[in-house]
Amino acid sequence: MNAILNKVLLENTIQAYLGVAFVMFLTILFGGVLSKFILKVLYRLFKKYTRLEDIAEFEKQLKKPIAGLLILSLLFLSLQPLHYPTTVKLLVFGKIELKLVLIKIGWIALTLLLTWFLLNLTNFLGYLFYQRTSKNSSYHDEQVLYFTKDLTKVIIGIISVLFLLGVVLNLNIASLLGAAGIATLAIALAAKETLENLIASIIIFIEQPFAVGDTIKIAEAEGKVEKIGFRSTTLRSNDKTLQTIPNKKMVDSITENLSHRTSRRVKQTVELQPNYEKKSVENLLSTIENTLKTNTPKLEELNIHFVDIIKGSIIIEIEYVVTDYTSIELKNRKQENTIALLNLIQEHNFKLTQPA
Repeated sequence: MNAILNKVLLENTIQAYLGVAFVMFLTILFGGVLSKFILKVLYRLFKKYTRLEDIAEFEKQLKKPIAGLLILSLLFLSLQPLHYPTTVKLLVFGKIELKLVLIKIGWIALTLLLTWFLLNLTNFLGYLFYQRTSKNSSYHDEQVLYFTKDLTKVIIGIISVLFLLGVVLNLNIASLLGAAGIATLAIALAAKETLENLIASIIIFIEQPFAVGDTIKIAEAEGKVEKIGFRSTTLRSNDKTLQTIPNKKMVDSITENLSHRTSRRVKQTVELQPNYEKKSVENLLSTIENTLKTNTPKLEELNIHFVDIIKGSIIIEIEYVVTDYTSIELKNRKQENTIALLNLIQEHNFKLTQPA
């Protein structure tokens, strides 16, 4: 048996090959259990700052990256006892040894998995911070959080790319940057729109014309701001569709922040069949005014006028201003006032003009 185990094949013993195969078998068999254990140990670092319901988000973000890192790391370790046979000199593209290519592929895979882990960890930390501060923070604080999270992810991506190029692939970063300088103008022209959107996002962040949670209107788009990113702003419209608008357009266009309105104005026009008794018209106008004052909380301004007689119809214009009303509250109030108005018209023996 020892003779068989010590037999050399491609400069490695059969025992070494069996050891590697055994470690790979254990990785496949217990890799899932081990990754869950590591996940629990890592979660303890954040346990002080988390709630029970945060565990699901933690596993969602980090379970797969940790499993991938674990399996690849164990694969690296299992292959360490083996020696690449010196007699085998396979070349890739006729220039690079297969051994070097395999090593580089392994390091690239490990770097990408580590980058994936760090990006998802950033997502979880952003989620955690938001959950802990959302009750006491302002919309501006949320905007800062989203912006910081995205900026951190961009920095992680840049560092990963530089590590791959400089350390893993052994490329001269300075030379690459110098060569890139030649093409900078062409790239800048090609990426002009992206750069403009990035600058616009910084302007939005500094001037704060709106924030996450505000309801805004721009051109034909209207909705609640869900996210302000590097390139675009995302709105959720009243019919729940998602609208993505480039930040450059947000800065260049006239943007109405509906959430910052101090008051809302309502205008209604009523056309009645003619009743030329002055007292009847005056009584109707007086009753409408008293009813609206009684039924409308936070009423700031009220104007009711008998403005004209057109084609035998009495034209009454009603205009009032209310404060601190949401869009839904205003619609509900307008509906109730309109129903009350119809009842008053009937009580005073007036009739609405029939359409021709």
